[in-house]
Amino acid sequence: MTKLESLKSFRDHVRWELRCLWPYSQEASLWAALHDHPMLTQLHHCCEVEHGIWERIETWLQQQSISVEPLGPFPSRFSGYNFVNLRAILPLLRSEAEVSKHAWDRWLREADPAVAEPVRHWLTDLDENRQRFLASIP
Repeated sequence: MTKLESLKSFRDHVRWELRCLWPYSQEASLWAALHDHPMLTQLHHCCEVEHGIWERIETWLQQQSISVEPLGPFPSRFSGYNFVNLRAILPLLRSEAEVSKHAWDRWLREADPAVAEPVRHWLTDLDENRQRFLASIP
């Protein structure tokens, strides 16, 4: 990919990530049994860390003169996850984390190194943050 194609592809991946279940789980009114409250707190912390990573990425994209258009609302299919037990969405979060990792790994292989190298550490941080949360689940 050329540098411009890599930047646009990166932006499109970012847009997808910002409208997946991970950021939505911060917005949703999930509930947890009393013994799962620490896990819900951990998920919210994980989402806060992730939000910070996405903010840094969006700033970097703007510095590259690539805008991330307004995203609008989350997909309507997510509304079914409001007021759901946290444990019910854990398999979905795990699956999304895998899909995301594979998509980013492929993008890193195909993208122009001038674009891929400056963002690699953020993508690594993102994956490690998610994996740390998923590994902490009893």
